[in-house]
Amino acid sequence: MEGLAQELAARMPLADAVLLLWGWVANEAFLDQLYERHRGRGFTRVLTFSVLVHLLADALVPDQA
Repeated sequence: MEGLAQELAARMPLADAVLLLWGWVANEAFLDQLYERHRGRGFTRVLTFSVLVHLLADALVPDQA
């Protein structure tokens, strides 16, 4: 894996790499499983944890289109 990381770092700007990684880490199924594992007494009604994470990301990272 180290060789792959070095190759990606050489070819991809840092911002693109971070956004690519964010897309992988912020996968909706992963976030929902993470919430279920650690939620304690919390609950979900309309706004799920994965939607909240994506809304925060949209607010913090401006759209470049």
